[in-house]
Amino acid sequence: MITPERWHRVKELFHAALERAPEERASFLSQACAGDEAMREEVESLLGATDADEFLNQPAYELAAGMLVEESTLSAGQLVAHYKILASLGVGGMGEVYLAQDVRLGRSIALKILPVDFAKDERRVRRFEQEARAASALNHPNVCVIHEIGRTEDGRHFIAMEHVEGITLRQRMAQRRLQLSEVLDIAAQVAGALAAAHAAHIVHRDIKPENIMLRRDGYVKVLDFGLAKLTENLPKRRNLHEASTIAHVHTEPGMLMGTVKYMSPEQLREQPVDERTDIWSLGVVLHEMATGLTPFEAPTTNDTIALILERQPPAFVFTDEVPPEFKQLIEKALSKKVADRYQTARDLASDLKKLRHQIRRPNGVAATPKLLGQKTLSHPRTAGSSPRETADDGTASAIIDKVKSQAVWTAEFIISEIREHPKAAIFTGATAIFAILLLLIPVSPPPAPSSQMTPLTNSGKSVCAAISPDGKSVAHVEQKDGMQELRVTGIATAGTSVLVPAGEFNYKGITYSRDGNYLYFTRAEQGESGTLYQLTLPGGTPRKMKDDVDSPVAFSPKGDRFSFVRLDQASAEYSLMVASIDGSAERPLATRRDGKVFSVYGPAWAPDEKTIVCAAGWWDKGYHSNLVEVNVEDSHEKTIGKQEWVLISQVAWLEDKSALIISAREHWTSPFQLWRISYPGGEVTKLTNDTNEYESVSLSRDGNTIVSVQNRQVAQVWVAPEGDAVRARAITSNVGRAYGLNWTSKGKIVFSSMAGNNLNISLVNPDGSDQTQLTVNAGDNFTPAASADGRFIVFASSRTGGLNIWRMNADDGSDLKQLTFTDGNSYPSCSPDGRWVFYDNQSSATTTVWKVSIDGGVPVQVTQSYARMPIVSPDGQFIACRYYIAPRQRGIAIIPFQGGPPVKLLPIPIMEWQRVQWINNGHALTYVNTANGAANIWSYDLDSGTTKQLTAFKTERIFAYAWSPDEKQVACERGAEMRDVMIINQR
Repeated sequence: MITPERWHRVKELFHAALERAPEERASFLSQACAGDEAMREEVESLLGATDADEFLNQPAYELAAGMLVEESTLSAGQLVAHYKILASLGVGGMGEVYLAQDVRLGRSIALKILPVDFAKDERRVRRFEQEARAASALNHPNVCVIHEIGRTEDGRHFIAMEHVEGITLRQRMAQRRLQLSEVLDIAAQVAGALAAAHAAHIVHRDIKPENIMLRRDGYVKVLDFGLAKLTENLPKRRNLHEASTIAHVHTEPGMLMGTVKYMSPEQLREQPVDERTDIWSLGVVLHEMATGLTPFEAPTTNDTIALILERQPPAFVFTDEVPPEFKQLIEKALSKKVADRYQTARDLASDLKKLRHQIRRPNGVAATPKLLGQKTLSHPRTAGSSPRETADDGTASAIIDKVKSQAVWTAEFIISEIREHPKAAIFTGATAIFAILLLLIPVSPPPAPSSQMTPLTNSGKSVCAAISPDGKSVAHVEQKDGMQELRVTGIATAGTSVLVPAGEFNYKGITYSRDGNYLYFTRAEQGESGTLYQLTLPGGTPRKMKDDVDSPVAFSPKGDRFSFVRLDQASAEYSLMVASIDGSAERPLATRRDGKVFSVYGPAWAPDEKTIVCAAGWWDKGYHSNLVEVNVEDSHEKTIGKQEWVLISQVAWLEDKSALIISAREHWTSPFQLWRISYPGGEVTKLTNDTNEYESVSLSRDGNTIVSVQNRQVAQVWVAPEGDAVRARAITSNVGRAYGLNWTSKGKIVFSSMAGNNLNISLVNPDGSDQTQLTVNAGDNFTPAASADGRFIVFASSRTGGLNIWRMNADDGSDLKQLTFTDGNSYPSCSPDGRWVFYDNQSSATTTVWKVSIDGGVPVQVTQSYARMPIVSPDGQFIACRYYIAPRQRGIAIIPFQGGPPVKLLPIPIMEWQRVQWINNGHALTYVNTANGAANIWSYDLDSGTTKQLTAFKTERIFAYAWSPDEKQVACERGAEMRDVMIINQR
C-alpha cells in the first residue's frame, strides 16, 4: 500500500511511458526512477498488463488505482457492526484487512473492509460481495472460512472471515528449502481446496504463495477468493476417463487479474478460463517450492508474459533421489495446451498424495528426499544406524523393526487422510496395523478433560484476574486511560462493578481469601516494590497490609497464613516467605540467589497444608524453570516431575491434591499455555494449544473452572518520516511478537520477528521492498543492532543452547562469528567507532553491562551494579542504560564509557523490551511512553531536563523503535496487544 502522492507519481510516469515507443520505455524508466527500483517495478507492472488503449478501460487499472492509495481510516477500538477493530493486518484483495474481535461471540476474526471510493461503484460492490458468496459457499478444512458479509450504517461493506494464524508459503520458502515430502503435503492440501472450489463452480484465479497460509498445526489454508468468478455449469467434457461432470467456470474476457508469473497462458491471452487455470498456477507454485524459482523467470513483466505464452520452461533440475514421477507431475500441470494439462484438481490431488505416500513408504527408497543437492538419508536406515538395525534377515529384531516402521508409516497415512477428509471413515485395511501401532506406543497420562472457553471481558485491556472460591465471580484489573482499575464481574450475570477506581498503579496479582469474604491484591505504587492490600467484599476501602510483597499471595487451607515471594534488589535474592494472616510473624522458607530465582508470579499452598509449590528458574545454556515443592515445617525442597520449561508463570492446586495447573512457556518463543501436572507423579498434559498466550491461572475450589488472562499480539514494522504519525506507513505484514529493530548505515531496517517456529532477523528497505531474511532456523535470533561503519549486524542468539552475542555481515548475513561464550547475554549495541559491542548479562546474581571487541576476545565488565540495555552516545564518551535511580525504582543512568559511577540519573519511564536512543548529537534521549491507550516516542533533553512528545499516534503500542542515521525517519514495531479474561470450564 502506498500513499496518494506516490500513486500520483506512478500514474504520471505510467502515462509518460505510454507516450514513448515500447523500445524506449526501459531507458526512460531507468532515468525517471533512478534510485527507486520499487517505483520502476510498479510502473512496469502497470505497463505490462496490456497496451494503453485497452488498459485504460480495464477494471484492473481502476482496482489498482483504488488499492494503491492509502485509505486506512479505522483505528483500534472502533466498532464495525459488532466487530471491534484491534489492529491493521494490511491490504488484501480488493480491501483493507483488520484484526477484529466479534464482541458477541468473543472470537478473533479478519475483517475485510471495502474502501470508501469502491463503495461508490456498484460494479465494484457486486464483485466484493461476489467474493464473499464464492468463499462462503465452500466448506472445506483447507479454505478460509467466511463468517458473515454485511454493511455498516454508513454504507461500508465488509466480510468477516476466519483469522488464520501462521505464516504464508512465501515466508516459509524464505526460511529454508522445503523437503519434497513437505512440498507434496502443501500442494495436496491446496489441490484439495481447489477441488472443493471447482465443485462449487468457483475458480480462484490467483493461486500464489502469498495466498497460501501455513498454520502451526500443519493445516494449509487457501486465502483470498477476491478474483473468484461464479458461473453456471457447462456441458460435460466428452472424456471417457472422467467419472463426473466437470464444471467449467469462466471469467470475462478483458479481465487481466492476478500475479503475472503465476498466470496461465489462456489467462494472459484474456481468453475464457476454467478450473485448469488454477491447476497451472499450482504447478508454478509446485515448481517454486521445489527449486526456489518460478519456471518463467524474466527481468520484466513483458518478458515474463512472452516466456509463458511462447516458450517452454527450462529443464527441471533435481537430485537423483527425487522420483521421476514428480517431474512428470509438474510437466503435466504446466502444459501450455489446456487439453494436455490435468483436467481436474481432484486428479492432481490424487497424484500428489500417491507420490507423497510413495516416498514415505518403508521400501528402501528415499523416504524424505530433498531437492537441488540437499543431503538425503535413505529409509529405513538413518545416520548412525548399524546394518543389523536395517537387515531383512527374518530375525525377531528385524521383524519388530519392520513392523514398527510399517506401523509408523500407516499412522502417517491415516493422519494425513483424516486431515484432508475429516468426516470420512478410513479404517478399511488399516485397523489391524493401527492396533499393532497402539501396542507399540508408550502409555501416556490420561487425557485432560475437554473444555469450553468463554471470554469474560472484551476490552483487550485486562491485566490480571482471579476467580472466587465458589466460582461465581471474577476479580480483574483493567487498563483505563493509562491507569489501572480493579473490578469484579459476575460470571452468570456479566454484571461488573468497580472495586478500586483507576489510579497510577501496577497490579501484580489478586487472590480471594479462602472463605471468599476478602480480596487481597498486590500492587506497585512508587517505584517497583509491591504493597499488599486487603479489601472487604462486596466493596469498601482497601486496607494496607504489608510492604515488600512482590507477588500475589497464596493462602493456607485453614486461611490463617499466606505465602508470597520477595525480591531484595540490592542482593538480587529471592525469598519464598510465610506470614500470619495479619502480615506479622513473617519468615523465609527458602531463598534463591546468584542468578537463581523464585517466580514473582506467585506460589501455591498445597491443600494438605504441608507444602508450598513455587516456580524456580536458573541459567544453564539457556533459561530453565521447574516446579519446586517446599516443606512448610523444615524447608526441605524437592522437584515435581522431570519436565523443564523456559518460564513458568502462575501455579494453582486442585483441591484434592491430584494435580497442579500451571501457566508456562515450553520454549523461548512459544506462547504461555496452560498445563496439568499430575501429583506426585509429575506427568504433563497440555490444556491449551494455540498461538495465544495464557499468562495466569486461577481455579475455583471444585477445579471445574479456570480463569486466565489471554494475550494476543499483532505487530507491523512502520516508518514515519520525521516521526509524523500522519505520514507513517506500514512496510511489513504481520510480524507477530516483536523483538527489536535498528537501522544500518546504508539506510536499511533490520528487525527480528517470528518466521516459522523461530525468531529470525530480516533486512528491508524503508519503503518495504527487498525484504531479505538473514538468519534461517538456527535457534532464536533477536535484538539486532548495526555497526556505524555498515559492516556488521550484532544480535543475541540461542543457536548454541545458551544465549550469546553474535555478529554477521550486514548485507547478506554471512560470515557468522560468535562473540561471547557464557550465557544470558542480550541487547547488544555497537560503539560509534565500530570497535566494541556493549551488551547486558543476566546469568549472574545481578544483571550488569559488559563489552567485547567486535572481532571477539575476552569480555570486559563495565558495571558492577544493576544495569541493562546499554547504548553508547554519538561521541563515544557515555553509555545510557537502565539503572536503579532510587531504591526499587528503575530509570536511566548516564555512565562513563569506561564504567564507573553514574554522572546523571534520569526519571525516564521504563517500558518492558524498550531501550532508549540518543538524538540531537547526544544532547537528548528518546523513549516510549504510553498515555490514553496509545504509545508514543518522547524526548528527554539532557541539558534542561525537559520532555517533549515527538510522535502523535492515536492507537496501538510501540514494541520497539529506532531512528535512521540522519534522524529524519523513525522505524517502529507497532501493533495491538489484546488481553482479556477467559473462563475455561472443564467438562
